Amino acid sequence: MERIKLQRESRNRYIVAWTRFIKTYANKKSEIFCFFEGPDDPKYYGARLDSVFNQKNTVFLISKGKEAVLKIRSLWRDSEEYKHANILLFVDKDFDVSHPEDPSLYVTPCYAIENLYVDTGVIQKLLRDEFFENEGEEEEEILRLWEITLDQFVTTMETLNFWLWKQRQMELSGSCHRADLNNLNISQYLKIEIGAVESKLSQEIISKIFPESYQITEADIAEARAYFLNKDRKLSFRGKWLFECLRLFLERLAAD
Repeated sequence: MERIKLQRESRNRYIVAWTRFIKTYANKKSEIFCFFEGPDDPKYYGARLDSVFNQKNTVFLISKGKEAVLKIRSLWRDSEEYKHANILLFVDKDFDVSHPEDPSLYVTPCYAIENLYVDTGVIQKLLRDEFFENEGEEEEEILRLWEITLDQFVTTMETLNFWLWKQRQMELSGSCHRADLNNLNISQYLKIEIGAVESKLSQEIISKIFPESYQITEADIAEARAYFLNKDRKLSFRGKWLFECLRLFLERLAAD
């Protein structure tokens, strides 16, 4: 029943974005239509798209989920009427191991686009734009502290990401209810300082926040640990949580 519910929700989501595309395409056939999973995605992709297309008119359409974006791709590819439309589709890799081969489909090389924004090189540019005009010892020290903070955060969030990895597997099999991650505000359970992370998160707390979710076992944790063993966790753990760590770190930096 849960799988049927998820399919119905996905169907309702893509219809809105697809309908808007049809209406807009009728009068603006030369536009570049970009389908995204969520409302925050254009913030990350927008500037790059403007640069690539020399700020040619683009239309951003929010599909509300990865399954919805992929459904729109199928509709477009199967359509004679819209096959010549300029369409680009953007999805997060998440924990999925495969995606359709399609030159118009961009899949992030990591869990999500947010993972790319916690890279030290990106932080360095941000520091120079917002805090320092030139590189120096202070910048180097902040970058060092950011790397320490991020490493501690990744270690702290291990259990939560292990649970999420298994949870998504169980959802796909229809074995449990979908966990709405919007119900979790990790900043309520974390204390992030410059160079230090403290956490109150535990499996017990996760179970209270998501009472109908999958209850992870020690065997599941061992399985997840093996899965992530040779992976860069800064790229393979959930990006929105990593980005929240960056936000809190910068808040502390600005306060100091």
